[in-house]
Amino acid sequence: RQAIVAMFDKVLFLACGHLVYNGAPSGLKDWLMSSKLWDQDRALTTSITDMVLDCITVGFEKPPHIYGMHTLRVEKDVEELAEAYNRSAPKAHLGGTSLPPVSRLVHERPGFV
Repeated sequence: RQAIVAMFDKVLFLACGHLVYNGAPSGLKDWLMSSKLWDQDRALTTSITDMVLDCITVGFEKPPHIYGMHTLRVEKDVEELAEAYNRSAPKAHLGGTSLPPVSRLVHERPGFV
């Protein structure tokens, strides 16, 4: 996965329908560090991309000896991370108005049940 992500100029990560990262792959380590999700020990044995996906995926048991102590565990953790990211990230604009949250875009599209 790391080799694939490295081919992109920009990557976007969603967790539970919330935008948690949108930027250059080279910025992932800084984002993990500022989000307090960076785990130096895990960085020795896993790629940054795998670390991101492991950290932002919730809804299952995450044993600390495998996932470390720096990870999201429940959807509330994801929501807090998304709020923090949205406060710190440059604001996207479309026609002068801020974009709605991705989860709202998905749930409000015609035909969505």
